[in-house]
Amino acid sequence: LYNALPTEPPNCYIATAAAKGHPRFVGSREVTLASGKSMPVNRQLQRLKAFEIALMSVSAPSHRMMRRVYDVLGKWLAKQIQNPLLADVAYLILVPVELLSFFVLKSTVPEIQTLSERLYRS
Repeated sequence: LYNALPTEPPNCYIATAAAKGHPRFVGSREVTLASGKSMPVNRQLQRLKAFEIALMSVSAPSHRMMRRVYDVLGKWLAKQIQNPLLADVAYLILVPVELLSFFVLKSTVPEIQTLSERLYRS
């Protein structure tokens, strides 16, 4: 099952846009990806991506359905986040989703914080 996971995580449009908020507020830092591109990353993005990867491995059909909807709505919503203040608001809106997904993962994978920190690091 692990070997079937993609080597590069799929796009996370809204959390990626939210990480472009004021760095001191959203806790973002610039990282360089394996592709050579750089992007702002924060703990929220790492945790939500870890949850998506877990969902992908546990229930691929549920993940595919969620991903189809998110690929349409998420792209559109992320395009609306055009400045750091809107990104800060998106970050705040995502906090409950982040915490809920993190606690669900933490109850089954105690070392999830360490694992999620490995996502998107330079």
